[in-house]
Amino acid sequence: MVLLMCSVLMRKLGTTAAVAGLVLAASVSAACDKKDSSGDQRAKRRPAKAKAKAPPIKKTVVAKAVAKPPTPTAPAEKKYAADPNGYEIKLHRPVKPGFRYRFRSAGTTSVKVTASTQQAANKGTIPWTYEAEVTVRAVNAKGEPTVEEHKVIKLITTDAKGVRSTPLAPGTKVVARSKGINPVFKLNGAPASKEITGTLGDIIRVSKGGATDDQVFGVRGKKKIGESWRVNARALAKDIGRRPASLPARSRNINGKATLLRVADVFGVKSLVVRVKIRVKNWAEKIGTLKATAGGANWTIEKSVPVDPTSTQLTNYKERTRLFIEGTNVNGRVTLDLEVDRTESRTAIE
Repeated sequence: MVLLMCSVLMRKLGTTAAVAGLVLAASVSAACDKKDSSGDQRAKRRPAKAKAKAPPIKKTVVAKAVAKPPTPTAPAEKKYAADPNGYEIKLHRPVKPGFRYRFRSAGTTSVKVTASTQQAANKGTIPWTYEAEVTVRAVNAKGEPTVEEHKVIKLITTDAKGVRSTPLAPGTKVVARSKGINPVFKLNGAPASKEITGTLGDIIRVSKGGATDDQVFGVRGKKKIGESWRVNARALAKDIGRRPASLPARSRNINGKATLLRVADVFGVKSLVVRVKIRVKNWAEKIGTLKATAGGANWTIEKSVPVDPTSTQLTNYKERTRLFIEGTNVNGRVTLDLEVDRTESRTAIE
């Protein structure tokens, strides 16, 4: 899960072509604005001519706002009396091949690229909704899925222009397989296209190796409601460092804290709700030819797991992420901002 936070972010900005395209769009936008402005000034200097008025021009209004998709929300939470002895915190729940669960994922990704020399910005907001029945086919030594089979119930995406699409029909069989730090996919037995791989790679999680949630966010012993503990900055830096970086992640630049918020009824399961807040300074992954001079990331995560430390009945996950990189390339000084809001739930199928 730790590395997913990085890989999802960088897939949105991680190719030279993608960044160049966004910056080029910003450049074109600025040029058009300048041209329109000069045209208006010339028009003001022209003498008025006595001619018949031209018919009014019909304007087409394009909606800029993109509605967010509905997120999978739990029923009203039932409150429980806190155990005065505290609770064992187990965020990682190993599974076995054959484990089945219903997976729901929804959220938005917002991208902003600014080229300061062109005084223009390119923005895009990309919502998605995904639901599937999942069967785990293979796991690693830690009990993390390395191969999963998804039977798609629905996949709805919306691009930055507000165009909705359903890339996969209900019933499509998706096989996700771990391969290094990026998964590979097959659709009904055939390799997935690059576009679909990018979409599914932001949604479906299979193990990429590295540390587990317990190794990074966990704590030994029991904790009471409201108690906090530090995250393992060294383990997190090592996980983040598995991807090429312009500014390497260092443990001294990572500050993170986890807190046991409450015990609640989540999707009918008595669960612990743990919130993790992380700030990473002076870190930037390598993106094309961009030479990073500054960067960082902020994560706020809420993860719900059953109070029973051996149960795999439920995992509910909410994440808000912001990544910032500043640097230079052929377009001058460039600033990249990316924000992700996502909600996921996994409920076991008996």
